[in-house]
Amino acid sequence: MDLEELRAHYPNKKKPIIVHSPTRMNVKGTIYIEEAIKSLVSKYDFQYIHITGFNHDELVENLCQADIVIDQMLIGSYGILAIEAMALGKPVISYIREDLIDKYPENLPIVVANRDNIAEVLKTLLENGNLRTKLGHKSREHVEMYHDKIKIAKDLVRLYEII
Repeated sequence: MDLEELRAHYPNKKKPIIVHSPTRMNVKGTIYIEEAIKSLVSKYDFQYIHITGFNHDELVENLCQADIVIDQMLIGSYGILAIEAMALGKPVISYIREDLIDKYPENLPIVVANRDNIAEVLKTLLENGNLRTKLGHKSREHVEMYHDKIKIAKDLVRLYEII
């Protein structure tokens, strides 16, 4: 990730904005996400934005406004959308398969959810603005440590020097 281009915009709204941007809705589990959203809309004051068909700049613009980003509920790992959202300082919800959790760094800031508990996970984040902000900072730190293109390039050069 180019962290110069993706400046952090930490969550800070009283009326949180939840963003979900599936490339393929059936693969990302959008149906489960939107069922959870529907179950919470009468109980919480938030805005939900479903982004499809936008170019990358428009997507990033919307991610900058988000307070919570939902990646996916079916794949079992996180991808580029989650990394970009974390770089922007956003808490990210995603399903991570149990057999993969220990393959990630111990401090992975992704809020792990699945199609059965996504509403409960969202409820926790909607009720706690401080937690959203704290996770946003941890998300940015994670991307700086593991996904920064400059850091990765330097690490790669060091590897080649060893070989």
